[in-house]
Amino acid sequence: MLKGVGEQVRLCSDPADSLFFPPHVCPAQVFSLTRQAMGGSMSFRHSLTTSLNLIRPSLQDIHGYVEAHPPQLTDGIEQLVSILHRRGTSVYLVGIFRE
Repeated sequence: MLKGVGEQVRLCSDPADSLFFPPHVCPAQVFSLTRQAMGGSMSFRHSLTTSLNLIRPSLQDIHGYVEAHPPQLTDGIEQLVSILHRRGTSVYLVGIFRE
């Protein structure tokens, strides 16, 4: 059951290691930025901007990756989003975090 803002719902069941990283990017750099934002020592905006500047994926890169690695949605997530939409609730993907 969702209780409100701040609830964490796993959108995809893929492990974080399956994320797209071009050869010039060390995933540890991006994961470090994410940890800093999650820990409060860096703003989410700064973390995301810096990460995207490191990765710099082209639209073609993203489409090719999604085609080769379709997201594995968590069981029930499509139904949850559908219920929230029927209630008039907007749903946003805020971030991707590694556990």
